[in-house]
This record gives sequence, C-alpha cells and structure tokens, in this order.
Amino acid sequence: MNTIERATTGLVAECGGRAQRRIRIGSFQVGFPEPDGMTTAVRGLSRALASRGHEVTIYGCGAGDADAESRPGLRALLFPLRTRNPFFVPRALLRRLEANEDGLELLMLHSMFHPANVAVARAARRAGIPYIVCPHDPYHPNLLRKNRIR
Repeated sequence: MNTIERATTGLVAECGGRAQRRIRIGSFQVGFPEPDGMTTAVRGLSRALASRGHEVTIYGCGAGDADAESRPGLRALLFPLRTRNPFFVPRALLRRLEANEDGLELLMLHSMFHPANVAVARAARRAGIPYIVCPHDPYHPNLLRKNRIR
C-alpha cells in the first residue's frame, strides 16, 4: 500500500453521515484568507470535511483574522509574509510542518503553479506527511500552449 492509499483509507467509508475514522487534514493556500475564488473553494472544502467529522487545519500566508475561520473541527493558522518574493514561505510554517506539530495525516496544496508549494511539499515529505495537489487555476489548453510570449 502506497502513502496516498494509507492516508486516504477510511476517507470514503462513511456511516450515518459521519466519517468512520477521523483524520487530521492540512490545507495550504498561500493567500488564505484573502477574498478570491480559491479562498472560497478552500474554505468550503475545509468546512465540509470538518462537518463530516475530520479535523482540518488551514495554513495561510494572507492577512486576516484566523479566529474568524474557527469552527468545531476547523481552525486556521496564518503566517504573515514579509516579502513579495513568490518563492518565500515563512520559516515558522515550514518548521511546523517539518515537525508535524499538528499530527497531520494528509496535506492538500491548493494551486498548481504557485512556487511556495514546492517548499511546503518538501517540508511535508521530510515529515512523512502524504500530500496531494489540488489544481484551481485555469487549465484551458490555449492558456498552457507554448508561444513567443511565454
């Protein structure tokens, strides 16, 4: 059984509308909780997972009120960015993931093309946390086609 199969065992098995096995899921979005479509999707997915009995922690680097996101089974941890460098990830966030301080069993990385996801994925790998990448960006073939401008 590979790491993804181990991490997701029990995710789809449900009984009476509640998860049979509660798992701890992390969700990383660089700009969370800045108002945009991806934040809306991450917030909705996280709330739905929490309502099914899972423990969800959202990790974000945006400005906002983490307490406003809190609900039973859901919390947000915000790590302020002090630079506009898209490759920068706050060291406190990476240390937290590398030590797996939240006991995560699965980490979701939102957006495919954000450079910060590389550092977060590396931290998860070091901690033995399986992760999945959830693409939210536009992937129309014309946008991805190589041309003189790209």
